[in-house]
Amino acid sequence: MSDIITLTVKILDKEYCISCPEADKDALIQSVQLLQIKMKDIRDTGKLVGNERISVMAAINIAHEFIQLKTTQTERVLYLANRIRTLQDKVEDIIQQKTSEIM
Repeated sequence: MSDIITLTVKILDKEYCISCPEADKDALIQSVQLLQIKMKDIRDTGKLVGNERISVMAAINIAHEFIQLKTTQTERVLYLANRIRTLQDKVEDIIQQKTSEIM
């Protein structure tokens, strides 16, 4: 079981203490960096005011990107599964053809 650590991170000039397993520390830091970038980009457009609104929009944007990546990954898996099935069918056809030639 991993040791739990507490990190102090800064997002839009506000500090947060976040606990996580030590093994997840690097992933947490990357997540915070991504959130900081997204929130800063939204804030810098000047269209939204207030960290709460900015954080909600950043969360929606990140969720949207996640769903797009997940959909793309699913499409790739389906494509590869179909391709493997096609190749397996071809191999089976060749084996069957060679077996009937021998007999």
